[in-house]
Amino acid sequence: MTRHESPASDSDSDGVRRLSEALRRLGGDRSYLLHGLVTLIETLEPIRPHDPSDDDQRAALVELGVFTKQSFAETQREVDRGELRLHEIKTWLTAARDTRSLRSIARFLHLSEDEVRAEVAKHRLVAVDIGGELRFPTWQLNTRPVGRVLPHLPELVPALEQRWDWISMGGFFATRQEDLYGEGIKTPAAWLEDGGDPEAVREIVEGGGRW
Repeated sequence: MTRHESPASDSDSDGVRRLSEALRRLGGDRSYLLHGLVTLIETLEPIRPHDPSDDDQRAALVELGVFTKQSFAETQREVDRGELRLHEIKTWLTAARDTRSLRSIARFLHLSEDEVRAEVAKHRLVAVDIGGELRFPTWQLNTRPVGRVLPHLPELVPALEQRWDWISMGGFFATRQEDLYGEGIKTPAAWLEDGGDPEAVREIVEGGGRW
């Protein structure tokens, strides 16, 4: 232990134990999730404590009625504690759990692992490196029938990759879009599975679709 490091407290040890137990209950590959989570945290910007130079901005927001002095102070305390970073971690964990390994996706699609890598290289399939492992978000997989990617996904991937990261793509495909209407407003995933025009999805993506 260096002089800059403080000994682990009992609460820290309990926190590590609870994290391991929580990942076990979450399901999936616990080692993979833990490794990926550590990698994610290492990439996050350090939490910046309140800077007095921000007080003019606070005063302006209070004057506009966006915050009261009390609500701004409460929000600032949450930010200083790491609430925004905690939200990022929660979002990542949820998305990372819904991914498959290279071996799993190859079996699902009835392809060799080299063929899957080729699809990724051609921007026909979305993959993400998590903790040094290639993972495949499940939102891009068809459910009717199984064993395929969503209809027309390969031709949409380039536009998707220009607009969003893999987590945002997943959010988009699970969000009903007003412009995708057929027996009700549909998600992009349901629209494509039901035989909808892929150009309608592309137009939403390139036009700034919501998720």
